[in-house]
Amino acid sequence: MLLQSKIHLNDCELAIIKVVAYYDVFNYPVTKKEILENLGDAVFESTFESSLNSLIQKNIIKTQDDFYFTQQFDTKFIKQRLEANQLAQLMLPIAKKHGAIISKFPFIKAVFISGGLSKNYFHQQSDIDYFIITTKNKLWLCRTVFMLYYKLLSKEKKEFFCLNYFISEADLTIPDRNQFVATEIATLMPMVNHPLYIQFLDANDWYKSFFPQMPIRSSQESISLKKYAVKSFIEYLFSGFIGDKVDDMLLRLTLKHWRKKFSHMKQEDFELQIRSRKHVCKHHTKGYQNKVLENWQTTIDVMLMQKETI
Repeated sequence: MLLQSKIHLNDCELAIIKVVAYYDVFNYPVTKKEILENLGDAVFESTFESSLNSLIQKNIIKTQDDFYFTQQFDTKFIKQRLEANQLAQLMLPIAKKHGAIISKFPFIKAVFISGGLSKNYFHQQSDIDYFIITTKNKLWLCRTVFMLYYKLLSKEKKEFFCLNYFISEADLTIPDRNQFVATEIATLMPMVNHPLYIQFLDANDWYKSFFPQMPIRSSQESISLKKYAVKSFIEYLFSGFIGDKVDDMLLRLTLKHWRKKFSHMKQEDFELQIRSRKHVCKHHTKGYQNKVLENWQTTIDVMLMQKETI
């Protein structure tokens, strides 16, 4: 007869399981270095090595070709990961180029890469996702101007300009505090204005409780925010009181449109996925965050159960 019971693990073993389980949700095998960087607790290397080996011996985690994954993992994804890593390296210069283009738009103060590319992963169906910081009280002006440009692009070019998260320099804090959001913050890649990237991390230093060993991105791939004549002129036209009023109007109009378009959503889901306030515009319509967190917990639960024969 088979019975299932919880496995007894030390803190480091449990932390390793959480990392492997999280990336398993994305069918992504992880290296030893990546596990160590993603651990929720700082540990000695010797403790980490012994805990990792213990999980392998307990048949909780498997390893192949220097990658680590769950028992349910399909090893075909190792090849997929390697191919996606190679493609990501080819896409980074393109993303940097487009990030510089984005920074030329009025009221944009900083441009960061988010999503899969920020984690060195890109496949043929991927988009390049950007996280944007705007001037105070001009977020909705900024977004509207960019969207007018975006709508003129071809379908192919739109894949290189996915701006689905804006915040303004007036409020750099992200209210959602969980593994998913902490991962996105920790892996952001600053393309334009590295100093503001550091300010953003400082304003959200809670993420370090999830990633105390994750290194901060260097300024090597980032460029400085430059002045452009057209950008400066538009910013001058909409500076002060008039710009603030136009920004407020665009917020009201956009929010009204989205409430009608997503009327099927529950209020709490709308707030999480279509967050629209003076200093933030988040547009994630597929409930991806909740799905990832739910699947992550399910994977952890499966890994923590062992079958015992009696």
